[in-house]
Amino acid sequence: MSSYKPAYFRVASVDPSQPPQQPQQPQQPQQQSTTDPAEFVRDLLAKEACCEATSVRPLFCQLDQLNSVPGPDGLSLTQVWREKFRWIKFEEELEVTGNRWSVPYVPVLSPFSVMEARRQLDSGLTLLMKVDSDDGPAAAGGLKRIAEEVEANLVTRLGTDAAEEVKRLLLTRHINFVEKVEDKDEENAGRKTNKKYRKKVHKDAEGCSIMVGAVQTLRAPVSVFVRLEQPLKDEPLMEIDLPIRFLYLLLGPKPSALSDLVLVAKAVATLMTDEIFHKVAYLANSKVELIAGVDEFLKCSSILPPIGCSLTDRIPPPMEKPNTEHRHADQKEPQEPAVVEHGEAEGLQRTGRLFGGLVQDIKRRAPWYKSDFLDALHPQTIGSFFFIYFACIAPIITFGGMLSDATNGYLGAMESILSGLICGVSYALFAGQPLTILGSTGPVLVFETIVFKMCDRYHWDYLPFRWWIGMWTALLLLVTVALDLSYLVKYITRFTEESFALLIAVIFVYEALAKLFKISSDYPVNKYWHPKQEVIVECECLPNDNLTELIPVPPKMARQLPTYRDGNVTVANFSAMDYYSWDHVLFWRTCPKYGGVWVGRGCGLFNVPDVFFFSCLLFIATFFLCYTLKKARASSLFPTFVRRLISDFAVMIAICVVTSVDYIMDLHTPKLLIPVSFEPTLGYTYRGWVVRPFGNNPWFTSLIAIGPALLATILVFLDQQITSVIVNRRENKMRKGAGFHLDLLVVAVCIAINSALGLPWFVAATVLSINHVLSLREESECTAPGERPVLLGCRENRVTGLLVFLCIGLSVFISPLLRHIPMPVLYGVFLFMGVASLNGMQLFDRFLLLLQPRKNQPDMACLREVKLWRVHLFTGIQLGCFALLWVVKKISLISIAFPLMVLSLCFARKLLDYVFTRNELRLLDDLLPEQKLEETIRLRRRSRMSTAVDLEELAQAEDDEQEKAV
Repeated sequence: MSSYKPAYFRVASVDPSQPPQQPQQPQQPQQQSTTDPAEFVRDLLAKEACCEATSVRPLFCQLDQLNSVPGPDGLSLTQVWREKFRWIKFEEELEVTGNRWSVPYVPVLSPFSVMEARRQLDSGLTLLMKVDSDDGPAAAGGLKRIAEEVEANLVTRLGTDAAEEVKRLLLTRHINFVEKVEDKDEENAGRKTNKKYRKKVHKDAEGCSIMVGAVQTLRAPVSVFVRLEQPLKDEPLMEIDLPIRFLYLLLGPKPSALSDLVLVAKAVATLMTDEIFHKVAYLANSKVELIAGVDEFLKCSSILPPIGCSLTDRIPPPMEKPNTEHRHADQKEPQEPAVVEHGEAEGLQRTGRLFGGLVQDIKRRAPWYKSDFLDALHPQTIGSFFFIYFACIAPIITFGGMLSDATNGYLGAMESILSGLICGVSYALFAGQPLTILGSTGPVLVFETIVFKMCDRYHWDYLPFRWWIGMWTALLLLVTVALDLSYLVKYITRFTEESFALLIAVIFVYEALAKLFKISSDYPVNKYWHPKQEVIVECECLPNDNLTELIPVPPKMARQLPTYRDGNVTVANFSAMDYYSWDHVLFWRTCPKYGGVWVGRGCGLFNVPDVFFFSCLLFIATFFLCYTLKKARASSLFPTFVRRLISDFAVMIAICVVTSVDYIMDLHTPKLLIPVSFEPTLGYTYRGWVVRPFGNNPWFTSLIAIGPALLATILVFLDQQITSVIVNRRENKMRKGAGFHLDLLVVAVCIAINSALGLPWFVAATVLSINHVLSLREESECTAPGERPVLLGCRENRVTGLLVFLCIGLSVFISPLLRHIPMPVLYGVFLFMGVASLNGMQLFDRFLLLLQPRKNQPDMACLREVKLWRVHLFTGIQLGCFALLWVVKKISLISIAFPLMVLSLCFARKLLDYVFTRNELRLLDDLLPEQKLEETIRLRRRSRMSTAVDLEELAQAEDDEQEKAV
C-alpha cells in the first residue's frame, strides 16, 4: 500500500516536551507515496476483504459532557459525565428539559470544528491497538487498566498531576438518559440500560464513548483517542449495553470555551459514524492513516453558506440513502456508467443440451425447497394470504361469469374455481418462482371467445376442439422448454415489460370503474322521482304464446325458478321475490332466456338509487383504506410493530371494515356469488368432467387445431415470461433464483390437464404477481432513528400461494359467508391493485414528466444526461405501443392478433437503436444482449490499457526515486 503525504489541511503542531527531531538520512523508497487522501483510503480499505468479517462492525456513538452535581452530603459538588448526544447514523440531542430526545437530524458541522478535530487527533495521544489480536496490552483489567495506560502515556506530555487528573476523569461516574442523578447507589450507578433503544442498533454493533469537558487545572487542551484490542464489556459508560471499542476524551482549560469543545467532539462523533471513516478507524495502524481518513472525509464533504443553514438547524434525514459508491470506486479518470446487467439472470443462458435449462433450474431451486416452507413462518405471510385470496377469488368468479357468457355455459365459475385449485396448487408446489400467481387473464378470455365463435360457425363441439388446441399448445411449450428457448427472454427489456405491465394495470383500473358503473344499469337512478310516485311491483313470468319457442330448462336452472313444472317455465310470481336482491338480476334475465315473458305493470327495471350511490361509497372507502393503511409502515403514529401489522393486513382490514358497514346498513348491494354445489355450470346432463378428444367433430379438426395452438403458445409464453421477468427483477432482490424453464413446464402440464377436464387455462397474472411480491417485501427491522427501512428482499415461500388456491378450491363450502362481501368492495381492491402496480414504474414516472413544469420535475438519473425532449420522445413511443395494444385488445375482430402485437414490442425496441444513442438507451431502458456484450468487451479493453499505463507510471516513478537516492 502506498504511503500518505498530506498536501493540504496540514496544521503545524509542536510538542515542547519532546526534543527536536534530527534530520534523517535519505533512504531508498520502498513504496510509492501519494497526496490524495481518497486514493490512500481506498488502498487502506482494500485490506478489509482480507480481514475477518467481524473486524469492522457498526458503531453507536454517545457523547457525554462533564457536569458538576451535588454530592452525597448535599453541600459539596461532585463531577459526573452526563449524556448529551447520541448517534447511530443521524444525530440526536437530549432536549433542555432532559426528559426527551430530539428528532433525528443530519449533523451540521462547522469547518472550524472538523479542522480542530483533525488537529487534536494529529497532536494528541492516539493509542491504536490491533483489533481482535492476541498481542499487546489487553483490556482484561477493564476501564481502570486503560486509564492507567493512558496516564502512563501522558506523564511525559502533561506532567504527573495533569495525568492523574485525566485518569480520575476517565474513571468518573457516567449518568445516562435512563438514570436519575439523585441515584446514590454507587454500586449500581450506570447499570441501567435502555433495552428498547437497543433493538434499533445492529446486533453486532460496538460502542464509541466520547467525553468532553472543561477542567481549570489543565494548562492546554488534552485529546486522547483509544482503540481497544478487546472491547470493554459490562462497563457503565453508555446508555445501551454494548461492548465499547473506542474511547475519545477531549478536555480544555477554559470553561468559557466549552461550547467550542463540544463542537469539536461532535465532529469526532460524526466522523466515527461516517461510513468510510469508521472503517478507517478500525483498520488504521498509525496516526497518519487516521488523519488520511479525516482528509478524505473533508474532501467528500460539502459546505453550506450561512444563508443556507446554521449550526442550530436540524436538517431532516434524506428520503433515500445517498450514493457513496464514488468514495469506494477508483476516480483516477472519469468512468462511463456501469453497464446494466439485463439478461444475465440465472436461467437465461442457453446450455445447448436437451432440457439443459430445466435441469439447471431444478438444481438451483432444489436446495431452497425446505426453506420455501420454513420462511413462511412469519405474520406477514398471513396478511399476504388474505390479500391475495380476496384478490384472486373475485377475478376468478368474475372471469368465470364472463367465460360462461362467452361459451354458453361450457366454462363458468365452477370450472374456474376447480382450475384455480389444480393450477395454483401445482404451481405453488413445483414451480421455480412460486411468488408468481396464476390466473385467468384478459388475453386468454379473448382467445377462448374467438375459439368458441369458430366452433359455433362450423358447428363443431367446442370442448373436444379445445382439447386438441390445449394438447398441441402443451406440446409446443414442452418443445420450448426442451430447447431452452426461454433464453429469448433476455430480449424482453424494460421497454416491453413496462408497456405490458402498464396495459394490465390500466385494465384493472378500467374494469374496476366499468363494473362499478355497470351497477347503475341494473339498479338505475330515477332522475325524475317524485314523493307521490306510486311504486308498482306486480310482474309475472308467463309462457310465450308460441309454445314451440320454449327452451327446455335444465334441472339446475329450474331449481332457481320460484315455480316450474316438468322442466318448463310456467308461471313465476315476481312480486313474491325479494325485489332488491342481487340474485334477482340473474332471475330477471332467466325468464326471456328460456322462452318466458314478463307480464305486469311492475315489469321493467325498478329505480333503486340507494344501491348505486352506496356502492360508490363502498368502492371509494375500500380503495382509500387499502391505500392509506398500506402506507402506515412509514407513518409516525403508533409503535413500529403496530404499523407493520396494519400495513401487512391493510387489505384484510379494509374488506372487513367496509363489509361490516354494508351489513349494518342492510342495503341490497350486489354481493359475491359463489357456486354452492360441486358440479359443472351446465349440469351433468350437458357435460361431464372428462372431455372426449373428438366428440362429434371430424378427425381433421385435430390438425386444424395446430393453427390456434401456435397463437396460444405465443400468448402463453409471452404472458408467462414477461410476468416472470417482472417478478425476478433485481429491484426485488430475490435470493433463491429464478426458474423460467421449470415455470413454463408446470404451466404446460396444467394446460394439458385443464384441456382434458374442460377447465379454463391459467397463466401468470401480472398485476396479481406484482402485488404478491409487494405484500411479501422484507424490510430491515433494525434501522437507525430517522433512517428509512432498507429493502432486504422478499419472503420467498410456497405457502402463501398454496394456501390461497387451496382455500379458493374450498370456497364452495364457505359460500354462505363469502356471499356477504359486496362486489363494490372487491372492485375497490381491483383499483388498489392497479394503482399499486404503477408505483416504481419508470414509464409512469416519465409520463408524469409530461404534466410537470421543468422547475418541478424530480431529480431523475435520465434527466441528468439525456435532453428532456429526447426523454419525452422515448416516452411517447412507449405510450404509442401501449395504445396500440389497447386498441387491438378491445376490437374483437382483430383481437386474435394480440399475442403477435405483444411480440412486436420486441421488434419495436430493436428499431429504437437507430433513434437513440447507446448511452440514452442505457439510462432510459436496458441494452440488448449484443450491445451489452460489445460494451463489456470495450470496457475490458479500456481497463487493461489503463492498468498497463499505471504499471508504466509506477515503474518510472521507482526509477526516479532511485536516481534521487543515489
